[in-house]
Amino acid sequence: MSPTFAELVERVHELDPESKQELMEMIHAWLVEERREEIRCNARLAEIELAQGQTKSGTVAELMADLYGQD
Repeated sequence: MSPTFAELVERVHELDPESKQELMEMIHAWLVEERREEIRCNARLAEIELAQGQTKSGTVAELMADLYGQD
């Protein structure tokens, strides 16, 4: 059976400072990699939508003008 979140927290609390630091660095690296993968997926989706004509490209000024109906 897997430990509960509270049990994991308690186990981490009991670690020595060096192990806590190493765990924190590992978790940070995992989070960074997960975020990179999310960005990669979003970029792929945007490329597909652009190729299918579902999105527009342009400058920020053009986007703002389009959003506010200005020419």
